[in-house]
Amino acid sequence: MSDIKSKIFNELERTAVLEKQVEKASPLNIKAPAIALAKSQRKVIAMLCSVVFEPEHQKGGANG
Repeated sequence: MSDIKSKIFNELERTAVLEKQVEKASPLNIKAPAIALAKSQRKVIAMLCSVVFEPEHQKGGANG
């Protein structure tokens, strides 16, 4: 679990760096950082989903 947490935090840090690059980029150079930012955000979402939907998190609920 700590491995996925560290990956999430790494991607969030990367997202912050990429956001700053996008803000500073000229219109001609904005495409690559913007694409990298989108990919990074998708990774974070996918990792969060894997944590939320892990079988161990589904046990012990109101019906479990």
